[in-house]
Amino acid sequence: YWTGGRYSGLTAGGRRGVTSGDGDVYLQGAYVYAKGGFGEISIGRDNGIASQLAVTSPTIFRAIGVNDWKSDLTGLNDVQTVNDFSGYDTKVTYSPPANFLGGVLGGLQLGVSYTPELDECGDDLCAPVNGSTAPPPGIGLVEDSSWKDVLETAVYYERALGGDGVRLGVGASYMSATEDIDLVTDRFDDYEAYSIGVNLAYNGITVGGSVKNTNAGFSDEDEEGYLAFDAGVTYETGQWGFMLGYGASDAERDATDIVSPRIYRETKSAQAGVSYAFDKGITLGAAAQFVDSDKPDTIGGNEEEASVLFESSIKF
Repeated sequence: YWTGGRYSGLTAGGRRGVTSGDGDVYLQGAYVYAKGGFGEISIGRDNGIASQLAVTSPTIFRAIGVNDWKSDLTGLNDVQTVNDFSGYDTKVTYSPPANFLGGVLGGLQLGVSYTPELDECGDDLCAPVNGSTAPPPGIGLVEDSSWKDVLETAVYYERALGGDGVRLGVGASYMSATEDIDLVTDRFDDYEAYSIGVNLAYNGITVGGSVKNTNAGFSDEDEEGYLAFDAGVTYETGQWGFMLGYGASDAERDATDIVSPRIYRETKSAQAGVSYAFDKGITLGAAAQFVDSDKPDTIGGNEEEASVLFESSIKF
């Protein structure tokens, strides 16, 4: 079951696309693009513009930040502030040329992406396929949600503030999708999501955070939807990097819903880490992370997880 932050599921959490469901090797993205004085246009399987221009809390890692993990090692990955609803589904993306406005808006980037369908990657990479799922005991079969015509717009702005080396980065995005399934019940509706993030950097120190709000594709009766935020600080000096981060999310369904009453999940996550950059682009890092996830007893109850994570990366 997918987290309420990306897709509408009876429970939150689940795999994040580490592998496809039926093999160890899979194609994550493939696209063609053209770039010139008109800007850049790409067509194929790739992240949408909202994900490409996203700003979240700073991190020294590539895959194990306090939110939006690239690989979920715990099953508790529910703090999602990146607007990545379209996943790697086939889409077309357009961005105007860099610095096309010039002047004070010279650091502005923006773009738009359109995804016709959300079922081309398989249910472990993109949206769930149509059909029915078997939720935890006592709730009964529930039809899957499904959407089409995903439109996302995003903007990113970066600028130096004064002459003291302070830099500001801001990213914001909006995403919508049209419901594409006839359900016996009227739980699902068109999807909408907003996200904004800010980073401020000075002399090796970067502080920032982000927030995301979405109706998770539920009907207006499910007013709570999904809300998540993260905040953090990094300090990089020489070859060393240090970070502290905190994130939280609140996914809640209408408690009066007869089909799935009182479905909620509240998650908090904290992380501290250190990294060291060697020559030849090799970086090694380690982090300690704690996650606390609270949900009804019928779908697992409270879960707490403490872990030590290691990451190695090669940049070339």
